[in-house]
Amino acid sequence: MRRWLLWGGLMCSLAAWAETPAPPDRLRICISDHAYPPLTFPHRDGQAQYLIRRAAGQLGWRVEFVVLPWRRCLKAVTAGEVEGVATVADTPANRVRLAMPLRRGLANPARAVGEVVAVVIKRPDSRADWDGTRFIGLHSPVIHEAGISAFTARLAELGQPGLDSAHTPEQLLRMLLVGRAEMALGLEPRTGELLQTAEFSGLQRLPQPFLRSSTYLAFNKALYAREKVRLERVWQEIGRIRASAEWPQLALRIYPGEVGD
Repeated sequence: MRRWLLWGGLMCSLAAWAETPAPPDRLRICISDHAYPPLTFPHRDGQAQYLIRRAAGQLGWRVEFVVLPWRRCLKAVTAGEVEGVATVADTPANRVRLAMPLRRGLANPARAVGEVVAVVIKRPDSRADWDGTRFIGLHSPVIHEAGISAFTARLAELGQPGLDSAHTPEQLLRMLLVGRAEMALGLEPRTGELLQTAEFSGLQRLPQPFLRSSTYLAFNKALYAREKVRLERVWQEIGRIRASAEWPQLALRIYPGEVGD
């Protein structure tokens, strides 16, 4: 009887071990299906992709970038369909649903994959303005691309209605041109590149930025619970590379700043 009990215990232990996920050798990291220079590109590596691939590779992971519409990216990583997402803002909602490199309850800028700068664009016939802290004389929603949580959170703080129905930067600016809104939010440098083209040259970029913030690699929470030590080391390595003496020149080689890239 004792032998059977020991055998049964051994089999239970083996079954439990078999159900424990093995450390993955692959990290599927979601990026937007639209280029957001200098950080991510659908068809080649931007600065954020380089950092993630290099940092994770040094810890034994093979990185595969999965290209999806941005809202789909966020749903995929939350559901565990991919392991991570490349460039997310430090918002309360993101800190709840994703594993981020935190320090004192907020995302740690020293472990960011980059910085984003957002600007305000308006129609030339609009009398509304943005002074860097508030909108003046604006009586309609501010439009921006779908799924950019930093914009949604900041507009909510300001009490300013927003509309995130545009799927691409080009569609966003065309909505301004046809009078769907007076003002829009766009990410640099892509917005600046588009404003240099003939189609959008009549739109006005206001001098005060809407926001400047760090952006982060975030992971699925269940994966983080299993692989906390390794994933923390990925974030640490990203921070080390960005703080290194080699990074400024390396970043420039990755994205020299070509219009239309």
